[in-house]
Amino acid sequence: MDEIELKLINNLPFCKVSKEFPEATFLRWCNSAVDYLEFYGSSKTLESISENFPSIVDSLHSNILFSSRKGNQLTFMISCRCTRENSTIRMTEWDNCLWQAPVEYSGGVEKLKVVALEPESFGKLFSELSSVGQASIQKKKQVDPGSLRDIYTLSLSQLFGELTSRQINALSNAISAGYFSIPRKVEIGELAAFAGMSKSTMQEHLSKAVIKVLKGLEPYIRIYLETSQYGSGRKLSDQSDSS
Repeated sequence: MDEIELKLINNLPFCKVSKEFPEATFLRWCNSAVDYLEFYGSSKTLESISENFPSIVDSLHSNILFSSRKGNQLTFMISCRCTRENSTIRMTEWDNCLWQAPVEYSGGVEKLKVVALEPESFGKLFSELSSVGQASIQKKKQVDPGSLRDIYTLSLSQLFGELTSRQINALSNAISAGYFSIPRKVEIGELAAFAGMSKSTMQEHLSKAVIKVLKGLEPYIRIYLETSQYGSGRKLSDQSDSS
């Protein structure tokens, strides 16, 4: 069983909305009865979306069931009109794969994460997605069928499953002793002496533990950054591109 992250560019309804408002990031949940959408962006961008969204919904032959505006968030709930012909979510379901909510849209790009139980199912899905636009695989990894429940939540195994026992113990002891406090209550040498190992070994265990935990958190950090009040801050990659 594989978990695959896809980058999609097409002219299906929701990706088209993202192209019309490239400055906004929006998240989509769908249960076949309603589509729930959360838009994030500047006040000017959200005002433009709010003004134009009724006509967009009309073009989908749908109707707005609920709308709300709060700070940098604009929310809509609309009647679902998704079919296999106009929705990557329905394509995913039709081809016997599972999709993970929310689907993310930004700058005219759709980020869809799916779980394929069989390689043949994903091959069929990828072919169908490619037939309506550009489709590329960003990440792909094998997952244990027994961990399927964890894929849809922020699980302990996702955060800590890659850590060795020494790494998790080093991290736990460092937190308890105040190594990450400001000001720092204990130095790396003291942690090493307590654990009966060299300073360099303790530093290696601790650094690897922190890196692995942060990698597990990265997708959630990115979504939070893009959809919160902090999302206006420039990323390091943006700064590099402009130099």
